[in-house]
Amino acid sequence: MRNICTVLNLISIIAAVLLSFKVIQLRSKCMVERANLTKLISKIQNLRRENEILKAQYYRYLSPESVDKNTKNLLILKEN
Repeated sequence: MRNICTVLNLISIIAAVLLSFKVIQLRSKCMVERANLTKLISKIQNLRRENEILKAQYYRYLSPESVDKNTKNLLILKEN
């Protein structure tokens, strides 16, 4: 009876250690993925800012008269 208790205690300790290692491994993977997501979000935000800057530059160089003329031509084409 005593041997059975000792064996069961050893098995439970080994199971607890193995489970702890799995949890630690999973947690480290989650932290790596979280870091990757943070990098991707930062990259997306930078690309959005760059897009806004490029849009502003584009419309700064584009004259309002040409935009009005082209829009008018498009409306005429759409009506036809």
